[in-house]
Amino acid sequence: MTSIVFVSDIHLNLRKNYDFELNRFMLLADELAKQKANLLVLGGDIFDKAYPNLDEIYAFYEFISKVKDSYQKILIISGNHEDLNKNETCFHKLPMLDYQYIEFTKDGAFQADGVMLYFVSHHKIKEILDIEVSKYTNLLFSHIRANIGVVKAEAPLSKISKHFDKVILGDIHIPYQPYKNIEYCGSPYTIQYEAPRETGYFYIELEKGNVNVEFKSLKHLPQKIRYDLSVKEYEELLPYLDKNNLYKIVLHDNVQSLADLKIPKNVSIVFNSTIDNEEIEEQLVEIKRVGCIDVIDTLIKLAEYSWGLDEESFKEGQKLINEFKKGLYD
Repeated sequence: MTSIVFVSDIHLNLRKNYDFELNRFMLLADELAKQKANLLVLGGDIFDKAYPNLDEIYAFYEFISKVKDSYQKILIISGNHEDLNKNETCFHKLPMLDYQYIEFTKDGAFQADGVMLYFVSHHKIKEILDIEVSKYTNLLFSHIRANIGVVKAEAPLSKISKHFDKVILGDIHIPYQPYKNIEYCGSPYTIQYEAPRETGYFYIELEKGNVNVEFKSLKHLPQKIRYDLSVKEYEELLPYLDKNNLYKIVLHDNVQSLADLKIPKNVSIVFNSTIDNEEIEEQLVEIKRVGCIDVIDTLIKLAEYSWGLDEESFKEGQKLINEFKKGLYD
């Protein structure tokens, strides 16, 4: 029997919330190191940007170092976020230390337990149907966007479904099965602020030509979570918020004083209605008066999100916010 762990769409980005993002990236490595299998497949969009910065590159190699002893081989295919152009990805620029990067395997990269494994990076997906499948059970790993909502598929999944016996894909961030033999495990944790949902990776077993896919939950890892609530609902939820998560709370009604609203460090508050200049000024004066400096940054974010959508109004708002902030510390 051959075992494979497949995880995709990690979207490592240390340019915002550095400590939070680095911590959960390393916690993911710890989880994958515990699993142990013959093969670890990183299925694209490991990096959020095609030009990762030095911190992100260092964290990536630290990640590989943490997991390498738990797997006989680590294979990487790239995703759309890592494409530099039609011919290159960021992995062409990085040294392959303890892993193998695969662009395209026309004749199959591996044969294990009666299953032929194929690997295709995102910038090569137009060539998938050129692969001549073998007499074995054929398993494809790639990174392809599917039809979901208003999003259109990047490649003909209906034809790919008929071409291969089993297809495991990265790109869609939620567990999703557009065809009986095509599956997405989604992201190992929420990349954007979302309602609480399932996150995880695939554990795959190959035996005598059979492919068994099991979803492994990682919901316990730090998540970015969004709630749309009334002020009363927020206050009731507050004692149950996990200190390891980041939260964005969208409130549907206003409070008389932001200084009266308890806002932990891992929570940001957004109102879904526009707040006028007078109200912002009144709230800031109240905050200054009672000395609640700890909520100033939250208020500033609130104003940024709540301002008008046109660019001119936004710039005027930014100028006013900066003046208010400066005045508070004078």
